[in-house]
Amino acid sequence: MGRIIILAIALAGLWLLLSGYFDKPLLLGFGAASVALSVWLAVRAGVLDGEGVPEGLMPGVFIYWFWLFVEIG
Repeated sequence: MGRIIILAIALAGLWLLLSGYFDKPLLLGFGAASVALSVWLAVRAGVLDGEGVPEGLMPGVFIYWFWLFVEIG
């Protein structure tokens, strides 16, 4: 259950960050629906197991994102 909540929060945060819509209720509703559908599909496909998130690679991901932002900026 914890992985489902973390996935939903991460997807919602990413959607808000990338879309930039914070004040339009219709678009927020579409975003919430897309997050709910994505989480439901992930649960149905069975990809939220212990091996679904490789925690050992996470420090490298943050280093990569930092490098990418430096290169873009």
